[in-house]
Amino acid sequence: AADMSTNIAFTPVVGAAVLANPKINFSNLIAGTAAGAAVLTLAGYNPTIDKVSFNDAMTNKALSVNVTLSTTFGVDQVFAQNETGQKYYGTLENGSYIIDVDNNGSYKICVLSDTGQKVESSIVVSNIDKLGPTVTSYELAGDTLSVTYEDDKSLVDISTAYAIESGNKIMPTSVDSATNTVTFAYSGTNLNIYVKDSLGNESNYLIEK
Repeated sequence: AADMSTNIAFTPVVGAAVLANPKINFSNLIAGTAAGAAVLTLAGYNPTIDKVSFNDAMTNKALSVNVTLSTTFGVDQVFAQNETGQKYYGTLENGSYIIDVDNNGSYKICVLSDTGQKVESSIVVSNIDKLGPTVTSYELAGDTLSVTYEDDKSLVDISTAYAIESGNKIMPTSVDSATNTVTFAYSGTNLNIYVKDSLGNESNYLIEK
């Protein structure tokens, strides 16, 4: 200003500027942050199960179970446990945990948090089919063998039926898709008969006279 003295000067002092701000005690800061993080974990990072879902279409492969949680923070383990105690562990993909199970049965979906909390949900898997069709009846009349198949989970693909006799492939002499019955010419030697279901599972039976 015009009335300021011209025989003095104001020079910024770095030390004074630092002292003008509160000192930071880094030991206290670390301890406080650690304590605060623990409180936050206890208060908000105990995950719960929002949804468990899977495709219920028939399959002959491992079934992917999708587990959606309230939060992915604080999660220690996510797994499915079957009735024998076997565990199938999940992996985090796109915000959800994916667990692959390979057999039918009852499963507990378990989520363990890093604070020791455990939450569970239950599912029943019944749409895994790894077996080919079974023979329900057969009839040998002279040199003609008729075989009827069924599959309690998938459809029988009767068009895939064939036999092996002495290393040679033999096709059926007749196929009845309405009853899933095939007929073979049978010479009395050992005969292996094959057929698949709609999922590609193949069964093999040995016919011995």
